[in-house]
Amino acid sequence: MTLKYSIKRQITCDYSTFISLCGFIVISIILIGIRLFGITFTKRAELIEVDDEMKFIYTIIFGTIIFLCIIFFIYRIIKGRYFVKNGIEIDAEISNVLYYEDRGSVYYTYEYNNKKYKYANGIHITKITRNYKKEDKIKILLDPKNIKKAVIRNHFVNLWNK
Repeated sequence: MTLKYSIKRQITCDYSTFISLCGFIVISIILIGIRLFGITFTKRAELIEVDDEMKFIYTIIFGTIIFLCIIFFIYRIIKGRYFVKNGIEIDAEISNVLYYEDRGSVYYTYEYNNKKYKYANGIHITKITRNYKKEDKIKILLDPKNIKKAVIRNHFVNLWNK
């Protein structure tokens, strides 16, 4: 069975991908506000005007953060595509689930070549991920180059076009 990669599914389920995209969007909006309008926020959420020298400093700082968010986002997308294209699909069992506000972790165990492994994935809580429970059976994709690394299949594939 050929799996079809879904960037939308990865962004909604994978917390690292989601947070890097949000970081890019939020910091870009802040930088646009500084560059176009010459304003920024203080700790008390008051607007203050910024001179040209401070605009330049903010541009360097926020530009670097934006660049890092883009690089991390691209890395996560490439990694997700790699797992869908090359991953070894096997069954796993959830051993623990931890939720905290809008994110969480899913811990699971799996067996491959008669060896047991434990791994965890960070998740963004959505209607797909909020129903995970201990002892649920899930499908995972193993990294063929490093069997100790895995991802939850449903976080990276389009389930309607298998």
